[in-house]
Amino acid sequence: MAAERRTTSGSTGLCAARQIQPGTRHETHDLQGVLALVAAGVGPALVPATAARIAPPGITFTALHDPEATWDVGIAWHPVQHTALVANFVESVLTSGADDPI
Repeated sequence: MAAERRTTSGSTGLCAARQIQPGTRHETHDLQGVLALVAAGVGPALVPATAARIAPPGITFTALHDPEATWDVGIAWHPVQHTALVANFVESVLTSGADDPI
């Protein structure tokens, strides 16, 4: 099972490090779709740990503490609501080690 590229990219390094080549039975464009497939018994999925907060009942999560289990993240904000708070947040994140401003 795989969610769109941004979700599967987080598991690519983990699978490569373990020489695992999982097959994709179903594709979805959102994390909730992946969780619904897991809840329906279709199969397991590698997901961000934060998925546990939005998962339907009955799904078991196991944390993976592995440097290869990473997800790329970015900053999102609405340009019309570009307040001082937003500007400070974006600046703080970008100056604390982010690679490329978006």
